[in-house]
Amino acid sequence: MPLDSDIAALDRDGFVVMEGILDDSDIASIRSAVDERLAVARRDLTRRHGGTLHLVDLVEGGAPFDRAWNAPRVRAAFEHVLGPNYRIEASYRGPQPGYGAQTLHTDDLPITPGDPYRVASAIVTLTEFNEDNGATRVVPGSHRVPLNDRPKEPDRSHPRERIIAARAGSAIVFNGHVWHSGTRNVSEARRDSLQIVCRRSAPP
Repeated sequence: MPLDSDIAALDRDGFVVMEGILDDSDIASIRSAVDERLAVARRDLTRRHGGTLHLVDLVEGGAPFDRAWNAPRVRAAFEHVLGPNYRIEASYRGPQPGYGAQTLHTDDLPITPGDPYRVASAIVTLTEFNEDNGATRVVPGSHRVPLNDRPKEPDRSHPRERIIAARAGSAIVFNGHVWHSGTRNVSEARRDSLQIVCRRSAPP
């Protein structure tokens, strides 16, 4: 069963921060696996490597990645937003210093009142998230009332945005229709996270 506080936050704000989803051993194992895959990717001359590092198709990566999206509290939050039938996509995102800024966006098209939500997402932090290293920002409540004043520039703030500070091993679970984005990493270290996107699917 999901926690009442998780449900209240998801319904009201469109997101909830869950600490302690991964322990130190989990984080170390995932970061080691990420570094191994990044090393392989860098040798692929057909790939374009920018300032924000990416890995895709991690759902079939097995342990240790699946510990992030199989956490019962995370799955309960997904089910609260989407119901029991959904498919998972998972990737890695690692903005290096100077990179990571995005425009505010949603993970699906807007819905009309009364329509079911189509997407729920989670960012699982593999490093601390703070204002210096490009932490995620959200506009609370924007899953219910879409933004009409969304900034078009990545580094421009919104008056209602909130930058989410979180410890490593946390999950920021949000309704995929809430407006959110990464911010610019102005620290001296890479900021690592797993990105999980769940989309509603038809009942089996």
